[in-house]
Amino acid sequence: MINLFSSIVDIFKGKERADWVVQTWLRDHAEEYKNFVAGIDKMAEGNMTTVFEMYRMMKECMPPEAEQYYDMLLNLFSGNQNALMEITKLEHANEIGECAINGKILEINICNGEITITDTPRSGYLVVNVSNLMGFWDSLPLYNKAYCKEQYQRILSTMPKALQDGLYDSIINLVKIHYVANLVFMPGMMANLYDKAVNQKEGMLYAMYYFVTYDHGLQRMAKVFSKVVTDETSDLDGVTVFKSTIYRLAHTSISNGWDSKEEWKDVADKNVNDEAWKEIMYAVRNAKAKHGKPTEQKSIDELLRCRNKEEAKALMIEFLKEQDGLYGLAFLRWVLDRTGCIRNVSYMVYHRAMEVMLGKQVGFKKPQERYGLLNNQFHEQENHVRIWKQVDRIMKKWQPRFEGLK
Repeated sequence: MINLFSSIVDIFKGKERADWVVQTWLRDHAEEYKNFVAGIDKMAEGNMTTVFEMYRMMKECMPPEAEQYYDMLLNLFSGNQNALMEITKLEHANEIGECAINGKILEINICNGEITITDTPRSGYLVVNVSNLMGFWDSLPLYNKAYCKEQYQRILSTMPKALQDGLYDSIINLVKIHYVANLVFMPGMMANLYDKAVNQKEGMLYAMYYFVTYDHGLQRMAKVFSKVVTDETSDLDGVTVFKSTIYRLAHTSISNGWDSKEEWKDVADKNVNDEAWKEIMYAVRNAKAKHGKPTEQKSIDELLRCRNKEEAKALMIEFLKEQDGLYGLAFLRWVLDRTGCIRNVSYMVYHRAMEVMLGKQVGFKKPQERYGLLNNQFHEQENHVRIWKQVDRIMKKWQPRFEGLK
């Protein structure tokens, strides 16, 4: 489920666009988001309503072939040994079998769902190769490996002697099939996710994205799961699942650049129990941090320094109706700076906040260049005289009005 956020970025053609869409949604649905966060916190009390809602949404994104496959798995684990034969009825049964059992490489076109068996995969396609699975096994914590081996021995002890010899190979093949099948279902999942995000504007999806990407959501969930781990009513299976979840939350957060290693160390030292601490620190050691400064997102309400922010925003919109050219946002920022109505943040933080307030995206290159020029104050350069005359006219009209807001 965590990986769906990279899919959302793809759907909106880039992170900048995805961030803007979600920030705009948050502006108009603050109460809905507040209820979502409250639902996450209630998980510590055993209230899983919000989690069930998230899974409901994900289930609705499943293509029919995926639902058929998971029904087959449910029947298999319920004791129906013939259920595995149902996999042959899947639309892409041949491709799944060739990749999982015979080691062939699959090339998947996410846009149109076309799946090709190939020896020379091309760039730009999703490439599926079961040889990658060993790397996943090697990355697991020792207790996870021990748990898997223990479960294998338990299953082995319940089976007739005649069937025991082939059990290991059967389990390995089933794992490979499961891995390949989930990737084969990806194009259908993406198409349904696009419908949810763009056409239906599913609030749960937007709330999840903002929660994880900007509200330290995975850290908050780790704190909740930490409380569950210490619950003495939890059995071995439950504790193993929750510990694995805490590890995966921390590892994914660091790898995607949503939270830093230092922030997770702080969570481990101050907010969780000893068992969760081990999982977080193991993730901190193993995860490869995504370098680069994360995009800073602030709402215009957070940036304004005046008492009546609603009146200020109305005045800003009035200003932009008059200064509706390429440089309107730059001139507005200049006035806000000179009247002390805005905090000292970079132009891009201000620009993104204004896009959310206006409900539309505006090109940033030209206004950012003009704002930089104003800050450098090249009054004496002849080619800038006209600009400064324009600025003086703007300040004379608008400075008293914005100062009156303070």
